[in-house]
Amino acid sequence: MATQRMTHLPFVGLLLIGSLLIAGPVRAQDEDFTSSVNQVTVDMLRETVQFLATDTLNFKRVQETRCADCRSESQVLAFIRANGLTNAGTLVMKVQAKKQELLRGQKRPLSAEAAGQVAQQLRQYIISEVTKGGRAHRLALASYEPYSHQLDKLSQEVAYASDALRAVDTILTGAEVPSVRQQAAALQTPEADPALPEPTDEPVGSKSGLPTYAWVSMLVSGLTLLLTLYLFWRSRRHGMVLPAVDTGLDPAKASPGDAAKQKLARLTQRVAVLEAERTDLLNRLHRLEQTTRQTTTGRSRSVIDTAVTTAPARTPSPGSHAVPLEPTPAPAPGPMVPQRSTFALLYGRTADLGDGFSTSGLSEAPDRDTVFEIFRQGDELATFRISERPDLQQLALSDPFSYLNDTCIYQTQPRPGSRIHTDEPGRLHLQGDKWVITEKAQISFY
Repeated sequence: MATQRMTHLPFVGLLLIGSLLIAGPVRAQDEDFTSSVNQVTVDMLRETVQFLATDTLNFKRVQETRCADCRSESQVLAFIRANGLTNAGTLVMKVQAKKQELLRGQKRPLSAEAAGQVAQQLRQYIISEVTKGGRAHRLALASYEPYSHQLDKLSQEVAYASDALRAVDTILTGAEVPSVRQQAAALQTPEADPALPEPTDEPVGSKSGLPTYAWVSMLVSGLTLLLTLYLFWRSRRHGMVLPAVDTGLDPAKASPGDAAKQKLARLTQRVAVLEAERTDLLNRLHRLEQTTRQTTTGRSRSVIDTAVTTAPARTPSPGSHAVPLEPTPAPAPGPMVPQRSTFALLYGRTADLGDGFSTSGLSEAPDRDTVFEIFRQGDELATFRISERPDLQQLALSDPFSYLNDTCIYQTQPRPGSRIHTDEPGRLHLQGDKWVITEKAQISFY
């Protein structure tokens, strides 16, 4: 394994210094405004589920109509489950997806006006989802007006809070802020108080033309540079070496990106090998089951043939007349009955019947869109789970309403890039040509 000395430490130090010097408040401002939008989304969802709890026509098991402790999405979802607000969890997912879509359409850094626009569009989207179609009766509820007013108030508060953050950011960046004397002088004529000194143009918090935060940034940068130089000197003195990543490239031209690509390629190859081994094991299991059935059938026929061969032949007694036996006519051929698949492991794409899988839609081998794995427990019982293959899980997460909503119960909510874990397999019962879902699978995301 090739080695290289820690000659990259000065470069790292320069990067740290540059990041500290150029990292202005713009990024902080962007994060502050985005977090404001995130918080107002949770607040709107809290007000929405409280409003839905007053709809006694659709929700019969409501115990509480107020959720004073709902400060996060998980607490809102807990309130939904505790009060039996059916499909409200789906509304939460749709609102979060709409928020991400609106944020992606905005320029960065996120401005105060953009944050207010996102909040207003979210309010309109939520009102439309709650009252459209067969839900129009909610417009006549006594709780609708206070609910709508509260959403207006929340959406307007985002713009106000954003303006306040902009003012604070303006002060931190060293913008010119009039002093008390300057403000007083602006209210008087030049002749009113000639004894006052001329106002200065120095920013607040600085006497040398630099804002306070700039001095702090320069001090931290200097300390970082000293620490980097010390580590470099120590590594050269003691001969410390670091193992170089074997990327197959010229070490002089190797970069961290090349090392990451090589590592990703090795991991991808390993996943492909494991998937091939898994498929081979399943095929072996299928062949073993077929061999076992054929062996059992062969033994049964052998026992019957032996019994017929060893049975004593009956001879007619003297004086008796043998009566010839007429041949028994062969039964007329009836309609062919389709044989159900007896494979212990089947693969399904979606619950194409809504509350179950059709037997014609299942296959005996995995495919690029077989999200579900079905394990037969007998002639009429089976369990099912989500495939562990990453590409199939990404397919399921790309359209959860088609793949997951009819078959699974969410224990947690998905995030971008999540993986699916089946906590409890679902249960199926065969009724004719349909595997009916008797219990949905319980899944979580990590």
